[in-house]
Amino acid sequence: MKSIKKIIKSKSRLSFGYIYVYNEYIRYIKKIIDSNKLGKIKYINLQRQNFGPIRNKVSAAFDLATHDISILYYILNKKIILKDSINHDILGKKNYDISFLNLKSSDIKIDINVSWLNPEKIRKMIIIGSKKMLLFDEMNIQEPIKIYNNYVAFPKIDKFTKYFFNQSKYIFKGKSKSIKLKETKALNNEIKDFLKKKQNITDLKFSESIVKIIKDIHQ
Repeated sequence: MKSIKKIIKSKSRLSFGYIYVYNEYIRYIKKIIDSNKLGKIKYINLQRQNFGPIRNKVSAAFDLATHDISILYYILNKKIILKDSINHDILGKKNYDISFLNLKSSDIKIDINVSWLNPEKIRKMIIIGSKKMLLFDEMNIQEPIKIYNNYVAFPKIDKFTKYFFNQSKYIFKGKSKSIKLKETKALNNEIKDFLKKKQNITDLKFSESIVKIIKDIHQ
């Protein structure tokens, strides 16, 4: 611990291993968000589940949700707050095996679900914008990213007829577009980024923001 504090005080450049920040698909998604192609981001849902590996000294949230929180900080570049969490100790080892996290970033609502007790490996991110929707399915090798030309414009109250409204006027469902990129190794991207840039993305401040949320889960 003393050696770590010494490195920090020396103002040496640090890069923490949040590898998804250097993933080509996550970088592409950030470009899509920054270009406003999805419109105003309303909601993000992230799922990271698998059967194992099960850790003894840390929770599933600490082991798995750190990836998703790092993705959120990178693609949104905004402060993220933990609103609530539901955690389950299934195996009785006084640690959380399954966690449901409810967060927010400005007016963006966010849900994260992590588990190492799921029979199927799931790694998905769904982003709902005012113009379009995006699905990133890491397990789908053929179509990892799909952008749906779907949106819903909720009508004003005076447009309602009794308890219903004409859905066809306000719910638009268009064609979807699949994206497949030429992948490079995320670790190689991280090393190149660290060597080329004066200020790397996954620095101490970036890491501290993620650790704070994880600590809040376990309080």
